[in-house]
Amino acid sequence: MANPGDGIIRITSDDTSAPAVDEVLAAQQWAAGAFPGPDGSTAWRRVGSGRTSPLHMSMLTMALAGAVGAFLGWAVLEPFYSDEGESLLMRLGLPVICVWAAIGLFVGLADALVSRNFARAALGGGVGLLIGLVGGAVVYWIANVVFGSAVRVAVLALRPDRPTTSILIAISMARAIAWAVAGTTAGIGPGIALRSGKLVVNGLLGGVVGAFIGGLVFDPIALAVGGTEGAVSRGVGFTVTGLAVGLMIGLVGELAKEAWIRVLTGPLAGKQFVVYRNPTYLGSSPKCEIYLFKDPDVEPQHAAIHQVQRTYEVEDLRSRTGTYVNGRPVAGRQRLLDGDQIQIGSTVFDYSERRTGGASQQ
Repeated sequence: MANPGDGIIRITSDDTSAPAVDEVLAAQQWAAGAFPGPDGSTAWRRVGSGRTSPLHMSMLTMALAGAVGAFLGWAVLEPFYSDEGESLLMRLGLPVICVWAAIGLFVGLADALVSRNFARAALGGGVGLLIGLVGGAVVYWIANVVFGSAVRVAVLALRPDRPTTSILIAISMARAIAWAVAGTTAGIGPGIALRSGKLVVNGLLGGVVGAFIGGLVFDPIALAVGGTEGAVSRGVGFTVTGLAVGLMIGLVGELAKEAWIRVLTGPLAGKQFVVYRNPTYLGSSPKCEIYLFKDPDVEPQHAAIHQVQRTYEVEDLRSRTGTYVNGRPVAGRQRLLDGDQIQIGSTVFDYSERRTGGASQQ
């Protein structure tokens, strides 16, 4: 046996099989960018790759969904609309109700479709449509009373001898207030479908603000494209309103989020998931809040993110292939820090949280 003090380093078989060796190797692989993306690049190199910001993607998706929904809702009932007199459909308010219901449908579909969770998309869209129809019918009459009262007050205050511009501004403000009431049903479908109070509040605020903006610009836009009467003016006005509603729902959601993860690799690369439920489950089951499909190394319920007061922790749910944070396996639960990278199966996420006075520091 050699002298332990002779300066020679000896490695035994017990040393090579120690758990610490696997952890060091995993960390080295992570630092070298050993987790490949779908295009052969690595997760490490893909961070900050200059792709479209998830914030912009989310807002763009919701804005497009709102605009498409409003346009289709208008297109369905426009043939029954009459400029010469009020039909039964007009008196019942169905053209406007149909627009709000269609906005609710497409807003409910949008985010889940981007995530390829078709079961959730059907649920969110269906609930959004139902709330848009039933809730829209209720708030339509309230909004109609608000609009009529606001217009009468404005006309009495301005008097008929005031310039047309003043009357137009007054009517636009009246419509904005009335449509803000109607907008309460536009974005709450996904939150109700997923039983999330945070999503309900975000959708409510976004719907109200977006509808107010849409109502404010509806009459000026309609006048600019050919007068306040006619199919084109209504079509453009409703579409812009839907776009404003979707945009505001997306913006409110972004401003209200506290923690989120962005997918760096796999078929959902670039997609952002907001942690809005406690716990938030990650797995290959469509019932998970973060649905990772077509990955044989991901369990139906693979991991969970827990909110603990003002911090977040990731937990591996005894999965076969494990959950990793910055290349190290998670044993039980592990506190997450802003900038951490999480790997589940072949999917790598970048974890972020809003920086506040109590936010974690690396």
